[in-house]
Amino acid sequence: MTDGEPEIFTGVNGMTYIKSVRNEDEIEILKRQNESLSMLVGGVLKRVDKLESELAELQTVKKDLNKMKLDAIYQKNKTELEGKHYGGYIAVDLDEEKIIAIASTRVDVIENAKRKGDKEYFIRKVGKLPTLRPRKIK
Repeated sequence: MTDGEPEIFTGVNGMTYIKSVRNEDEIEILKRQNESLSMLVGGVLKRVDKLESELAELQTVKKDLNKMKLDAIYQKNKTELEGKHYGGYIAVDLDEEKIIAIASTRVDVIENAKRKGDKEYFIRKVGKLPTLRPRKIK
């Protein structure tokens, strides 16, 4: 092999590799490129961390909004629910803003809600403080 010519060899895994001989200028350029890439990757990782933090905040806000939405739907139906189903459970579809199942036990309300489709519903006990239980019911 002469100076500057690539060397072709076969690795232990049977793959063919090309090893190129580089001069000092090329090596310096590669070092600078490596440093630039390292800085870029570091910046991307910082941005990912920031986005993950923002996502966590948004999830908290969504949970709070869901609680408020659930409470509003409950309050709208409170008199009837507490008059007829006190101590029971309701399943609420927050997207459609409606009660989709009512039952005397948590298990029964979940079973009844499952029959409504593969969506996310929120379970609340009637007559007590809200119990927000996001549950994807299939």
